[in-house]
Amino acid sequence: MKRILMLQNAPIRRILLGCLAVGVLGTSACAGQSVTPIDIHDPVISVESRRFVADAQDAVSIARSGYDYADQELRAARQQRARLMAGDAWDAVSAEVTDSFDTLLKARIRLAELRRDAAEARVDLAQEKLREVYAETALRHDIEAYEMAPIRKTVDAALEDLSEANARVAEQLLVVDRSSRAWWKSYRGLLSQNKHPNMFFTNF
Repeated sequence: MKRILMLQNAPIRRILLGCLAVGVLGTSACAGQSVTPIDIHDPVISVESRRFVADAQDAVSIARSGYDYADQELRAARQQRARLMAGDAWDAVSAEVTDSFDTLLKARIRLAELRRDAAEARVDLAQEKLREVYAETALRHDIEAYEMAPIRKTVDAALEDLSEANARVAEQLLVVDRSSRAWWKSYRGLLSQNKHPNMFFTNF
């Protein structure tokens, strides 16, 4: 995760994030009423409000970094399965053992997919919260008027989506745990037969 940028140390980053927000939030049709991004360099905006906006912008940046990481983890999990299940390393092993190992790898891929979904939900929530902050700041400084109720409703909906995504991740963790236990049970059977005792450690 990228560390949170301090306002006084990252003016260029703030400008870039503000420009990004124009495209993401200012013209979003699915978000209902259009909300104009706040320029934190506007002298009308108080220092406290500038920090409030900057923190919300940082949250979007951090959430996007989290999504990028989750996407990399998913690709790595898929590549791992392709690598471990390829070749003739499993030719002398029973289908039961091979299937249990493949089931574990697939369960981990599914977990990575759900974690990426949750990361995407965090991005959506951060964007909706930033939109809310822009609207609240505009109201506080008499820049523009917005209906806050529907804006807050979209934040609540995004929060609910994230909660559901996290619940799916938690459920899949249990699946991975069960799959891991099943694999180890099969692997212990191999050890008792003196077949490929080091396969797990050399391939996984």
